[in-house]
Formats: sequence, C-alpha cells, structure tokens
Amino acid sequence: MAPNRGVQRRAGRPLSQACVAAVLLALLAALACRACGFVASGVDRRSALRTLGFFAAAQAVALTAGGGEPSAMAVDGDQAKKKYKSKFGGDFIDLNHPGCKRTIFMNFDGSGGKIVGEDNMEGKPYCERMSKTQKWNVKVALDSATSDEITFTEEGRSMTTRQRKDNGTPVAVTAKWDGTGIVFPDGSKWIREDLYVPEKSDVPVMRAQFAR
Repeated sequence: MAPNRGVQRRAGRPLSQACVAAVLLALLAALACRACGFVASGVDRRSALRTLGFFAAAQAVALTAGGGEPSAMAVDGDQAKKKYKSKFGGDFIDLNHPGCKRTIFMNFDGSGGKIVGEDNMEGKPYCERMSKTQKWNVKVALDSATSDEITFTEEGRSMTTRQRKDNGTPVAVTAKWDGTGIVFPDGSKWIREDLYVPEKSDVPVMRAQFAR
C-alpha cells in the first residue's frame, strides 16, 4: 500500500520542539474550552479551533527561525537582560592595608558603581577578624563599560593611604586597570582577589586572609 503523502514527512526534516509545543498548546486549549462549555455548536467549535490553531502557529513562528533555532529577536532580548561583567567589579586586596575590605560594586551596564571599604579604627594599617573597623564608600564612574580607567572623587581621606587630607576639597582621581588590578596615580595598587598570588614572604597579607 502506498504511504499517505498527506501524512508523510520529508526525511531529514524532524519537527521542531516549538512546533510540537504549538500543537499541544492548541489541543489543550480546545479541550479546556469544551470542558468549560465555551463551545456551543459544531460551527463555533470549528471556528474556535481554527483561531486557536492560528494563534499556536503564530507562537511557533515567533519562537522559531529556520531549523527550530530561537529567533534573533529572542536572542538579542536575552543578551540585553544579562548584567555586564566589569573587570573592575569584585573584591580587591589593598597591599597597603591587608585584610581591610575593598569591594567595587558595578551597576547593571558597567558604567559606574561604588567602592565599599573598611579601615581599622585603631589606625593600624591592616584589618584582622577581631579588629574594629569603620565602613566607607565612594562613587566611581567609567567613560564606557569596557574602559581601562576608573574615576572616583577623593574628599576627606586619600583613597590609597586612608590618611586625612589637609585640604578637604573634593578631587577627581583616575586609576587604571593593568591586567590584574587597579593602579593609582601614586603607584599604589589594589589587586583583584581572584587574580592575586601571594608571595611566601608576604606575611601581613597572608595572615589577614587566613584570619577571615
């Protein structure tokens, strides 16, 4: 017996998941309408099924481009919702103040954010588990999300020495990314924690990290 050509599918062209989902959606919707008494006559039933089938097919077209792949519009939308991962975001190690918190939080598009830090309230240049600390934060800005420069405003204290400034006038300071951390104009550096490799002789930093 010759195969029914109306049912036969071409070899190598399997149904996409979106098409299968569309058919199931149409069937479920039809059953739901019948159960609720929505369909009153045979004519109404055919009309309702045609409408639901058209809706399901439209959904499949919107979700599928070519061989069952997501449409370009859907992909672009998903990518736009992802937060930009900035090189400046994360925890940093301040070699001048080992153990003291230095974290940069970036905004959604990576164009700005803030530095959150802690200093030893006793004036010591390091922080340990039992140290009393004072929290502080400073806003930062970038020219673009991919920029290698980050700008912040120094007010009462120096960002690197954490000493009070004689002149309290706000000053814009720009630091640069060098591949593993942030280098400040005075030569000080904050190394991003996941890129830091402690030296064997680096006792203060190793002690502070172990104490966390």
